[in-house]
Amino acid sequence: MAAGNSGHFHASFVLTSSLMVVVIFKLTSFNCLFISFRISLCIMKPSGDMQEEYCLGVPSDITIFRKLVENGSYIDKTMYLRRMLRGDHCYMLYLPHGWGKTLTCSMLKELFEGNKELFRDLDIYTWYDFEPHPVIYLDFRRLNVSETFDAFIDSFWNLIYEEVADYGFEPDTSDPQLLLTEAMYEKQYKTGQRAVILIDNYDSPLYRAIGKDFYEKMDRILELFYGSLKNFTGRFLLMTGVTKYLIRTLLGTGLYVNHL
Repeated sequence: MAAGNSGHFHASFVLTSSLMVVVIFKLTSFNCLFISFRISLCIMKPSGDMQEEYCLGVPSDITIFRKLVENGSYIDKTMYLRRMLRGDHCYMLYLPHGWGKTLTCSMLKELFEGNKELFRDLDIYTWYDFEPHPVIYLDFRRLNVSETFDAFIDSFWNLIYEEVADYGFEPDTSDPQLLLTEAMYEKQYKTGQRAVILIDNYDSPLYRAIGKDFYEKMDRILELFYGSLKNFTGRFLLMTGVTKYLIRTLLGTGLYVNHL
């Protein structure tokens, strides 16, 4: 397996007249669902006496499921979702950067919003009901930890409020953890369906704010925020990150979480 300068993995597919395909890379991840494949496909296709090379590049920065599906670049891993979607569950997913956490959140957002046609050619299309649920999708890489504690709180509040702004929702709290609870119940009330919460990069503010004078105050706010999830009554909860920071917080909340 050769590695390109752009940070992609490379695989060579050789198409013969008998449609035999030779693949020269090997999957080594513990779970294919959470690999965000960074692939450049070089296809050698017979053309008379000539061999023409066709290259399909899949940029490593595409983490939006819809874009990958629409340009035909998504490798189907939805068959691995059966266990996660069976019943009502809360999940924690720990993986290094670039292993598909954000892509998985993006896929689940489309799934729970009932966008069935995006999944037409995928395994899940044959067995999932695609009943729409209100989704609260929070990417904590968007939280402002580069300035002041007040700027962090403002960005935290705005991130959550954006998820319910189009519902005509007028919050009566400045507390992010209370706002999340209000937002979840507001969405459930307006739609008649239980909410889904997807928190991507939950530990991003912590390692980005190391050395800041407000680090301990921010840590406490996040600890209270995650502790409030013990009252989660929605359909599905997924939190992704690169560390197991949350274990010490969740152990005392009574929230049962499946660790992936």
